[in-house]
Amino acid sequence: MDKLLQSLGAHDCASRVLGKTVEIAPFERPAEILKWLKDFSQNFPKHVVENWIAVDDMPLESMHHKMGGHCVLTTISHGFLKHHIRISEDLITSRESPVSVAAFRA
Repeated sequence: MDKLLQSLGAHDCASRVLGKTVEIAPFERPAEILKWLKDFSQNFPKHVVENWIAVDDMPLESMHHKMGGHCVLTTISHGFLKHHIRISEDLITSRESPVSVAAFRA
């Protein structure tokens, strides 16, 4: 979590942590993210999550069909880099509704 926030701060990205996913099982990151989104919606029904992105070093889009168009793929060795900001912005602005939540596991 600290690394992610430091990296976002280093690239002048304002960030606010709303929560984090829990580990369900190794390599089940899409299920973790989708569960977090469902739980968030149930706990905060006035805050409808229609648009979100996930930043991860796993190929989430190829792991679950619901992850398509929501993922920014990083690497374990380099993490979140400046060019990932542009990718994130492109995903955010390609959606009709504003981004509500970014889900991740620390």
